[in-house]
Amino acid sequence: MKNRLIIGTLALSLLGSMLSTTPAFATDMPVSTQSETTPATTSLEAVDGNGTAGTDAVGSEVTLPAASTPAASPSAPAPAPVTQAPAPPQPVPAAPETTAPETTAPAPASKLSDTPDPASPKKPAMAEIVVKGAIKVRWDSLKGKNGALGVPLSNEKSHPGYIVQEFKGGFIYVDSATGTHHILASSAIGKTWYSGGKDAAAGYGIPVSDVISSADGSYQKFSSGKWIFTTGLTVGSTAGIGSRWLANGGLKALGAPTTNEKCGQRDGGCFQIFKKTTIFWSPKAGAQAVHGGILTRYKANGMQASPLGSPTGPETCNLPQRGCAQNFQTGLIYWAGGTGAFSVVNGAIRNHFSSLGSTRSFLKFPRGEQVCGQPDNGCYQNFQGGVAYNAKSTGAASVHNGKLMEGYKRRSWHTGILGLPKGQEVCGQPNSGCYQDFRNGRLWSSRGHALSYMTRGGIGSSYTAKGGPRSYLGYPISDERCSGGQCVQTFVGGYIGWGNDAAGGYYKMSECQNLNNGKSRYTTGGVKRVLMTFTNGYNQAHATVIYCKRIAGIYVTDWKSDGYVGATGFKPPGVPSGPTRNLFSPTGSFTVTEAFGLGNPGTKLPYRTLNPRSRWGGNPWTPTYNKYHESNSWVGWDENMWYFATRAQHDYRQGAVINYNRPNIVQNAGFAIFLHENKVPTAGCISVDDWAMVDFLRKATPGDRIIMGVKSALFK
Repeated sequence: MKNRLIIGTLALSLLGSMLSTTPAFATDMPVSTQSETTPATTSLEAVDGNGTAGTDAVGSEVTLPAASTPAASPSAPAPAPVTQAPAPPQPVPAAPETTAPETTAPAPASKLSDTPDPASPKKPAMAEIVVKGAIKVRWDSLKGKNGALGVPLSNEKSHPGYIVQEFKGGFIYVDSATGTHHILASSAIGKTWYSGGKDAAAGYGIPVSDVISSADGSYQKFSSGKWIFTTGLTVGSTAGIGSRWLANGGLKALGAPTTNEKCGQRDGGCFQIFKKTTIFWSPKAGAQAVHGGILTRYKANGMQASPLGSPTGPETCNLPQRGCAQNFQTGLIYWAGGTGAFSVVNGAIRNHFSSLGSTRSFLKFPRGEQVCGQPDNGCYQNFQGGVAYNAKSTGAASVHNGKLMEGYKRRSWHTGILGLPKGQEVCGQPNSGCYQDFRNGRLWSSRGHALSYMTRGGIGSSYTAKGGPRSYLGYPISDERCSGGQCVQTFVGGYIGWGNDAAGGYYKMSECQNLNNGKSRYTTGGVKRVLMTFTNGYNQAHATVIYCKRIAGIYVTDWKSDGYVGATGFKPPGVPSGPTRNLFSPTGSFTVTEAFGLGNPGTKLPYRTLNPRSRWGGNPWTPTYNKYHESNSWVGWDENMWYFATRAQHDYRQGAVINYNRPNIVQNAGFAIFLHENKVPTAGCISVDDWAMVDFLRKATPGDRIIMGVKSALFK
């Protein structure tokens, strides 16, 4: 009996040692019911070398089988292993040898030979990934797993309207509306697409086209409405900038984008730059394309941040000179080949420009930007045909190119004496004349004069009151000239003076003008008054006598009359008149320094009241030659001044000394050259009407001049 126990024990030990070594396929076998139901504290039995039963890890006794129990079959199945690794074997202390009684019941057969073999545990099988249908057709066309997409990572998935399958290198989509399209993670378009979030739930949506090649750029369309270009740039095609881009011709007309859309502009605006244009958008203005010269100007002005705001309409090119214009929120930009592009912003100048006919008016196209900060809160803008102005006190007006414009320019534009215009040019005046009113005067032009001149102030009012260019004065041929509290202006037919010292009044044109324009051969020395006396030729005694007075440096005609000179006329310039008996008058410019007569009429000249002894020396080589002296006798060629003053003809009742041949006296060159009364031919003097003589004396001052001679000898 004991031997059978030993043999049984050895057999169990051998079987246990065999089971302690896990077979190579153990991991593929399922865990047995036994191991699942065995308490965690139960372990395999341990038997000592004598076949005596030991205790388990917690000291529980294990009952050995009865001696009558048949030995286990070597082929009997071993207990199923646990899924966890078995604990290392522990030494078991030897138990005292005992002899099992004969009556001990054997172990149940079900614990040994009757237990069925448990199934070996297996790893769960991986679900099969299938590529099929339209997706497979596209995948195969891209060389399948050996192509850019590589192996599939999942089976296809269905979404409303499309199905999708993910691959290692991208996605393939089948869209019910557009067909099958793929996107590669490694492509330029794919990199942009992936950066927006994969799949249709975010980012750009699913592809609705393959990559489309174009001379202006390759791109792919997506369900969000965005187009992604191989440059990585995008265009939204369904609204705003993208829809305008498409409406205006898209790639073919405007080219591919060169930037992405840039927002955060004025009034919530955005813009995007394309190869041939830039498109701007704002909530109020919508989207419009701007290009060419107009775009260049718009950029220079600050685009949407400029006073113009955003474009509100397309460029139109039906203007004169093949010009173009484009509307913006607060103005326009015009372009013409000869001038380039400039803006006309909303305001008074634009309203004025429009009222004239815009580019079809005389102003034509702008050739500069509006410039403000001028006097009187003014602004101006240059145009091809003139300059438009606006100011607080004058309103908007423009100056037309031409004589008026040139005159305005010579007077320093609006910062000069005229100031800003306050009305438009008015034509239809005599001799095809025009005028224009400015803040400080009126500018005149006419066909007969190369330059334009202004009238202003008191002289301007007097000119208008006289009838302007319809009067004998005609058009102004100079601006007014002021000096020393006096002003004077020259017109075609005369002068208008203003100011102190009897300057005011109308003065007709005469040869006095020759003293102003450089046509006189003789200087005046700048004296206040000049008496001009001339004949039309030699050997003539009847003369023209003109009294010229100086107002603000300009000689004007005080009066004009006639008179006489020597009975045989004038000697040529530089030739002495000779003795009075020859009846010649000298030619030249001579001062007047003293006067004489029977009573001072109120002259400022030193005045000599004549008496019966008054003589003027006429005898050469005497101390009194060509001088005043007194004598009781009348000797030789001396003149008895008293006689000539008191006789019926009263020649010397009033007279003035013409300083010919004095104070440096040349003997026998001539003497007693006077201006006097009794208008008849003389022995060499100048004779005038009584009123003229008296008026001359009352107005004369020491140093005034008399210029006398033949007209051709006096004037150039």
